[in-house]
Amino acid sequence: MTTRSSDSFEIDVKCPWCSHQAKKRVGWIRSHCQMECLNCGGIVDIESKNFMPTGVAPPQK
Repeated sequence: MTTRSSDSFEIDVKCPWCSHQAKKRVGWIRSHCQMECLNCGGIVDIESKNFMPTGVAPPQK
């Protein structure tokens, strides 16, 4: 896989089960389709809907 300059950027990936957020590098995300939540052990599908911009609060409902 080709290395890109954005591969070192960090993105928060939110667990849909417990809402825990884990920081992952773009390069890691590009090469994986799932991750295990370190908080609850749930399997998180790597999809853009689970990404949160670092330092930005989620929208209020």
